Amino acid sequence: MSEAAGLTRKQMECKAFIATYTAMHGVSPSYDEIADNLGYASKSQTHRIVECLVERGHASILPNKRRSIQIVENICPTCGHKAAP
Repeated sequence: MSEAAGLTRKQMECKAFIATYTAMHGVSPSYDEIADNLGYASKSQTHRIVECLVERGHASILPNKRRSIQIVENICPTCGHKAAP
């Protein structure tokens, strides 16, 4: 686990992919697109990793809305919590 970001390697890869995809396409990727591009075996594995990002404050999801994963900026590099703006 990366102590600096408070995330595992897979979580960091997922976060980076979501950020890059969103910047390129204007919408966040679907769980299937994340799984396909990062080589995950299933959509449920992707869901678990995204949920960990949400729980740790690195991402947010709008309920009942497709393609609504948003990466949260201003994360403290030492503890992984949301930093003051």
